[in-house]
Amino acid sequence: MHLTVMKGRVDKGTTVLLVLLPLLVDLVASQELNTDSSQLDDMEEVQVVVGFNASLPCSIRAPDHDAPTLTLWYIADGEAPVYRTSATTRVPAVPTVPPASTLRASDNANFPRQSNSTLKDCANKAHITNSLETIISTGTGKTILDEDLNIHKVCGMCAKVPLQPASAVAFGVPTGMTPISRENCIEMLKRFRETRKKRPQQWISGDSYDERPGYHKGSQWADTDVFGSRAVYSAHSIPPALVLAQATVEDARLYRCRVDFQNTRSRVAWVNLTVIVPPRKLQLMVLNSPVNLGDRNDVICKAFGGTPPPQVVWLQRGSVVDSSYTHTGEETYNVLEVEATRADLTHPFFCKATNNDRIGPDTVQHERNVTCGPLSVTISGEEEPIAEGRSSTLTCTVIGSNPPALVTWYQQGQMIKPLHTVVRERDNVTTSVLTLNASRSDHMRQLVCRAVNALLLEETLEDILTLDVQYKPIVTMSLGRSLDPDNLREENDIFFDCKVDANPDPYKVEWWHDTDLVTQNLAEGVLVSESTLALQRVSRDKSGSYQCRASNVEGDTTSDPVNISIKCLQEPINVTCEVDADPVDVTFTWTFNNSVRREQSEIVDSKRYTTEKLRSVLFYTPRSERDYGTLLCHAQNSVGLQTTPCSFTVISAGPPQEVTDCVVDNVTSHTCSVVCIPGFNGGLPQSFMLEVWLLDPVKSQQIVLNYTLPQPVFSVRSLSPGQHYRVHVTAVNGRGAAPAAVLEIHTLKEAEMHKSMYFESGV
Repeated sequence: MHLTVMKGRVDKGTTVLLVLLPLLVDLVASQELNTDSSQLDDMEEVQVVVGFNASLPCSIRAPDHDAPTLTLWYIADGEAPVYRTSATTRVPAVPTVPPASTLRASDNANFPRQSNSTLKDCANKAHITNSLETIISTGTGKTILDEDLNIHKVCGMCAKVPLQPASAVAFGVPTGMTPISRENCIEMLKRFRETRKKRPQQWISGDSYDERPGYHKGSQWADTDVFGSRAVYSAHSIPPALVLAQATVEDARLYRCRVDFQNTRSRVAWVNLTVIVPPRKLQLMVLNSPVNLGDRNDVICKAFGGTPPPQVVWLQRGSVVDSSYTHTGEETYNVLEVEATRADLTHPFFCKATNNDRIGPDTVQHERNVTCGPLSVTISGEEEPIAEGRSSTLTCTVIGSNPPALVTWYQQGQMIKPLHTVVRERDNVTTSVLTLNASRSDHMRQLVCRAVNALLLEETLEDILTLDVQYKPIVTMSLGRSLDPDNLREENDIFFDCKVDANPDPYKVEWWHDTDLVTQNLAEGVLVSESTLALQRVSRDKSGSYQCRASNVEGDTTSDPVNISIKCLQEPINVTCEVDADPVDVTFTWTFNNSVRREQSEIVDSKRYTTEKLRSVLFYTPRSERDYGTLLCHAQNSVGLQTTPCSFTVISAGPPQEVTDCVVDNVTSHTCSVVCIPGFNGGLPQSFMLEVWLLDPVKSQQIVLNYTLPQPVFSVRSLSPGQHYRVHVTAVNGRGAAPAAVLEIHTLKEAEMHKSMYFESGV
């Protein structure tokens, strides 16, 4: 509230003093309080936690084309302000003082504490007599408003006399009011009336709203008995606010903020400050532990103190599961009503108590001890398989049992000794580790892991594992059952059986003859499979030792040898010796020689051959290897002995030799020629077989041509253009077939064929 003192000159030496009437002042103040009370409906609510800074907003907007001059804070509807801040005022570069100026005192001016010399100086400049000083400051605290003066005259003069800058600066009121309105005059008188009723107050200097040159700093003041030094006004906040540092419980009040403007009447805002006191302690009371599945009401969470009373809730997995709390006296409690489940073993409950959103709630954790049987039992092994001769580790994992389950192992109905097991328990998971030294006899046997809760014997679970034990092959080889090992003859078929017991199955089975690996050879009658070796139309060179060898990831095993002896076929031959002689009365003598009898020939018995004039026929049957060699026929007549005998070589007939130097020529889109050089016929007439195979990546290999000629010269026809073929040329006689000679043919495409013909024609 402003004090306005107007001093005019009626006649020389006479001073007229105008003083406000107390009755009018009381009337105006009463009207303001009634207006303020009507604004309680728009009251702002502010909450702060004790010890934190409280920001009380003064949500008042300045009218258009107007500016605030003074901000006052009150407690509820109290008449005395507890905080004051004044706005920045403009100072002209060269102030002018009129001969007769109106002086206005500041709202909160405590005249006995102000500088009398300053007031007197301002009064002299305004041509006011020294009697003003006597009236304003009597030394007893009385002011001119205590006098019974006519308020109408004072405010009437204010409305007529302009307020100059010098007077405004002196008393801390805004400039620009020329002339001052009667309404603003009354407002200033009301504010001063409120201030004068309070005890002497202490001023504190505050920062100005504006630090620009040419502006006076505003000032801030607080009632130290109410706020101490904790209050500061933040004018630049949106909205401006009174900030109370480290709020106390005593700060919880209803506050009124009033803002004065230069040309508009004051406006009021209400702020209700609630100071929240958090609960001082949070405590758990466990009523029952352990609990069974489905149990509830086993634990109580209590919060002590707190203003307002806190909310006490139970949370699990971050979500509220029980919010039914009760408040009695200084205690707020919540009994956990959630039914016990298995999930409680791995997801604890949290009790939280809070009565504000400024600081984190007090929290205590409760781990529910729920009794329950095993949920699952699983046997698992290492990455490496179980193998004979190597220790293996098996793990039985039991999940969900509380207290931890008892774990036992069984094999073939017999419990395995605990010496081979190690048990670990953690987070409702029990693991039992078994060390197993398995043999091939354990393969496909069952291993059982059984889990039981000692408190719930009826809830027993088990897992069964069928052992898969890996081991090296066991190989047994034998001659075919229908064969007599003592009567194996040439030209007969024989076969061998190889039985393999292995895990995993062998990836390779090999057959060996003496030190040679036996491979598939259809031409020679050698048929190879994993379990059988077949030899067709055997000869004496097939005699010897045979073995079977099997291999898997655990190793290689070779069977015991099976020895066979192929008996020779006693095939008679007729050897004819015919000579030219005169006289024709000729006699014949036959001799035999081989590598064993290099120096002496054996004379053949005359009973084994016949003689007729110039011709002799020997009937010869080889019975052993010694019977193969050279037969010599000697002819003699009366003239004398044949100079060079006729010679015949007897050999053991066999399959022919492989053809050589095969050439593919004259390749077109449909035809080609194949020419080879024949080998030894094996002692028997031979023929040559041609096979043509189409190599199709989709249909695999398929034979398209097959025919036989007496000589290895073939003209191949009926081929398809642009195809890939494989050609087999095989020599065959009565004893078997030679290995095939393999060639490849790429027939020309139709376009390539036309191009070739084009160049051959010389065009």
